[in-house]
Amino acid sequence: MLRLLISVALVYAGASAAGGAAAKDPWPEGGRLGVYMCPQDSVVDGCDGGAATPEMVRAVRRVLEADPRLADLTYSSPADMVADATRLMEENRSNAEPLYDQAELAEMGLTEDDLKPEEAGMGGMFTATIARTADLAAVEADYPGYPDSPELVGSWGASVTPKPYWADKGEVVVRMCGERVEYSSYTCAGGRGAATAAELAAVEKVLRGIDGGVVYPVSRAFTLWIESRGDVRESFGKPLDPPSSEVTEAHYGEMFVVDPPGTPDPALLDRLIRMPGVLGVH
Repeated sequence: MLRLLISVALVYAGASAAGGAAAKDPWPEGGRLGVYMCPQDSVVDGCDGGAATPEMVRAVRRVLEADPRLADLTYSSPADMVADATRLMEENRSNAEPLYDQAELAEMGLTEDDLKPEEAGMGGMFTATIARTADLAAVEADYPGYPDSPELVGSWGASVTPKPYWADKGEVVVRMCGERVEYSSYTCAGGRGAATAAELAAVEKVLRGIDGGVVYPVSRAFTLWIESRGDVRESFGKPLDPPSSEVTEAHYGEMFVVDPPGTPDPALLDRLIRMPGVLGVH
């Protein structure tokens, strides 16, 4: 289950359509600010007083609402966060290898229920749209997170994320099995390795059979580039740290991003998750 949540983040980090779309299409404008409020159970600096109080939440809301660079401000309560995490786990069809097997859980004195998200371990979260890419660096500098942002009292951190490359390009993501590499979130259960060329071709054939759909084949190389060097913040003078030499293409699997003409057919999604070589469908 936890592996599933980690993988969802990777899905929307971006990828390449046939290795060339990223070079042709403009990167989406803008991004998102997230401000994370203190949960009840936390050992994070700045959360010594426990969960953020309603007064703290209102104070942070006033600060963010007054910022003209931000729009579409929303707040998710701890209960909302648990509901969203549970929904994501239920909606994502996955053949991922469990993060822990039963023996490992027993050794740690845990059960699968102990891994489920709980309100006590989740703080509320503010999210806001940053309309202009040109404002991302300044917003990030202005909201480094409490205690460096004293106006954000009751929060333990803040983050600025450029709008993902695939935003508004597709509704369905099919992730294929990757190689069995330590720390990879593309590892399929059952001891199998990466999806074969034949398995990739079979899945792509099904996707291209969607009448009116647009299919973007995703390369592992571009996913690695997105994760290590592809952050749009490089374009306005804030280079990323050098990519880790320990992370390679082997840590990822191919993907397909699909823009169907209407609401995705649940029967199609069920068919895809049963196809050999498929890790997950979202």
